[in-house]
Amino acid sequence: MDLRPLLKMMFNRSELPENRVLVDPHAHFHKSLKPSEVVQALYEKGVSAQAICDYGLASGNPEHVICYEEFIGRLNERDIEIVNSDYEMTVLRRKNDNRRLILFQGREMEAIVEGSHGGFLHDNHQMHIVVHGMRPDYDSAQEILKRTKIEHKSATIAHPFTIPARKIEFVYANREERGTVVKLAREYGAAVEGLNSTNSLWMTPTNFWVFETARKQKLKVVYASDAHARPSLELTREQVGIAGTTIDRRMFNKAWDEGKLSILINEMQYQGQVFGGVQNPILFYKVMIAPRIAKLLG
Repeated sequence: MDLRPLLKMMFNRSELPENRVLVDPHAHFHKSLKPSEVVQALYEKGVSAQAICDYGLASGNPEHVICYEEFIGRLNERDIEIVNSDYEMTVLRRKNDNRRLILFQGREMEAIVEGSHGGFLHDNHQMHIVVHGMRPDYDSAQEILKRTKIEHKSATIAHPFTIPARKIEFVYANREERGTVVKLAREYGAAVEGLNSTNSLWMTPTNFWVFETARKQKLKVVYASDAHARPSLELTREQVGIAGTTIDRRMFNKAWDEGKLSILINEMQYQGQVFGGVQNPILFYKVMIAPRIAKLLG
């Protein structure tokens, strides 16, 4: 077994490859933050294209998570110029140096795999599926993936071997569930998230497992930060830019010039190169552990 990908996930802090830019397809931001300050953090961390994701939950979107439309609507144009904007994508230019940035719509859906049986700690196989440029209703995983394929949109199965569980935080996918991920990804052309950097410590084994499975099964792989919606600008600034998927700068410029999200997403999924690593243990504690402790004590 080649352990180099695992070592890169754990310790990689390399610079972006020449003539490539960083795309982060999966992240969430807190409503209390000023969108313009988040944008400045993205510039500082070298992110060129950032998804603004909400959730497609049956119970509704969590109140603290900002959606793409609200994020764009609250942007302060004092320091940035909104060149073009629609329901899928917004292209920005920073006024002091003309640096380009793309913000694009995303939704992380939680859906049940039809016919699944689950296990001792979970009732059924649940998937988190990130889609861009569309807002499907809460539905089965198969139906969501089918819709993305019909509508020529993108879908990424997020942390595919780490399954949400109601009785505890999550469980690792069993053999049948891992096989289902591969089957559905192939059938519907979905990518798999090979690195989820924010959930680093408890997802590192499955991150590597996903990466190895995708390599053997020839599945499309993307990396993402999965920045969580925290009310601290400092924490948000630390999370963004840790990981993502790089694309050719010329294709990024083409997507920016033409205002077409499809150019960006297709380049990321078919010609993208994974980049970055997991967040350090201190940041993991501040982002993932401390809020849970505060909630328990609160």
